[in-house]
Amino acid sequence: VWGDAANYETGHWLNGRLEGAPLDELVRAIAADFGVAGLACEGLDDFVDGYVIDRPMSLRAALEPLAALFGFGVRTGRLALAGGPRRPVASLGDDDLIADAEGRTIAATRKQESELLSQMTLGFSDAERDYRRATAISRRLAGSSERQTQGDASLVARRSAMQQLADVRLQEVWTARETVRIALASMRLDIETGDRFRLSMGEAQRVFEAQRIVDGASRVIEAKAVDDAALEAVAGDAEARYAAPPPVVGAPRIVVLDLPIARGSPTTLQYVAGFAQPWPGALAAWRRRSASDFTAERTIAARAVVGSLVDPLAAGPLHRWDRTNAFRVALSGGSVGSVEDIEALAGENAFALLKPDGAWEILAAADAVLTATKTWRLSRLLRGLGGSEDSASVAAPAGSLIVKLDESVVPLADSLDAIGAPATWRFGPSRLDHADPRYVELTATPTALSLTPLSPVHLRARRTAQGVRFTWIRRTRIDGDGWALDEVPLGEDIERYELDVLDANGFPLRTLQSDAPSALYSTEFEIADFGSPQSAIRIAIAQLSAIVGRGFVRRATLLIP
Repeated sequence: VWGDAANYETGHWLNGRLEGAPLDELVRAIAADFGVAGLACEGLDDFVDGYVIDRPMSLRAALEPLAALFGFGVRTGRLALAGGPRRPVASLGDDDLIADAEGRTIAATRKQESELLSQMTLGFSDAERDYRRATAISRRLAGSSERQTQGDASLVARRSAMQQLADVRLQEVWTARETVRIALASMRLDIETGDRFRLSMGEAQRVFEAQRIVDGASRVIEAKAVDDAALEAVAGDAEARYAAPPPVVGAPRIVVLDLPIARGSPTTLQYVAGFAQPWPGALAAWRRRSASDFTAERTIAARAVVGSLVDPLAAGPLHRWDRTNAFRVALSGGSVGSVEDIEALAGENAFALLKPDGAWEILAAADAVLTATKTWRLSRLLRGLGGSEDSASVAAPAGSLIVKLDESVVPLADSLDAIGAPATWRFGPSRLDHADPRYVELTATPTALSLTPLSPVHLRARRTAQGVRFTWIRRTRIDGDGWALDEVPLGEDIERYELDVLDANGFPLRTLQSDAPSALYSTEFEIADFGSPQSAIRIAIAQLSAIVGRGFVRRATLLIP
């Protein structure tokens, strides 16, 4: 049996292609509409199914989205565009370069991983699915970066082509992390902006693309590293990145979480989880910019595991296993299983539980047993994780909302200027427009909870000749899990504490400030506050933050030996 259906993607089939255009012809046609004829194009070899110019704009504004997507640019200010794989126009060695004031012929720079992208999302109109809005996501699995970017283009394309484009653009970002600055003789006019050249760096030869040229006594060139191997990747089969959407979908259930845990760079202030049955493949998050203007900012790629408590959960102990409490949960969207103790300590089987006061307790369950359809009994608990100690002291009634903390829970806000500012969002199937009635609209106000310093621990007091000396051990919000560290990172701009001396009713009598994990409560102050030396003193202590002020407070009654 013979068939050539597989050739539809890259072979000789004309169906669905006669109405498209090569990228260079599209660019020339756009330029011609603006009265610019004979635009030279080099390396613009991609194919475009369609491109929408939906309002009056300049030629530059019309071409810039295409330039960002397909990686081409102006060549030395002339009426010419260059992109794609190109041959180097020159090979440069030490004899061609002029040393700078420090004696260097090559000034090389390499960006840190934390400055680069880990995920790129491109929005487009899917030519194979009735021009529905869709997204292509490229993720870099290796590395420590957590930065993401999202773009939405008025482009009509096949999903496989956009997926390849997203992969190429993300790879280019990582390749271009290496830049050089060199100087040539002023008569070297053979290299222009957009040209590529080989540069000898030790025993290796690298290819760079000139981005900026400054002419003076010498010709200073700033260039980025390029690697055409990434551009030569062949698009794979046109498989949907998400599950095929069902014929009918309903409005999703959206849960916004303000958690005290500090994750990401910049620190995530607010998270979001989405659930729908059936799952539409992905949910898009659109943020309101004005009365009628929404911008696509997030994509929820996986369905969250959400549910409710079947049994109430009493308050629990901190910093040790809670072997007394156990509770049943009814979950939708997934399942859970038992894990080893070491896995629970590392954050596996972690849940966020909403308490009656609106705060979230983060807990982990080592044991999970299926007791009925979609119902599990969770036990052997770790309570008050990630800075949620205060919430562990509050009981949760039956019916309380619970969300499993896994990769389906994604960041929603991370900008400091978003703190305390209500934002209106619309969430719905990514293949639908944000005005569709199946979208859910809600308002979320990020808090500074994840930026709040954790409360100190191991409070001690002893009497000295000068008065009562209080001591404690600070904690950190970031990178504090390593057991081999002599001292955990500070996590704040400065080290500063405030200690309140409380009366019998818990009201502050005096506030002491300190820039070290100790404070002296002088005998003079003690007599003035209580009238005589005390055998026990109630205190409240908190670490200070330059952004949010007082952190979580630790209260204790300390005996004075």
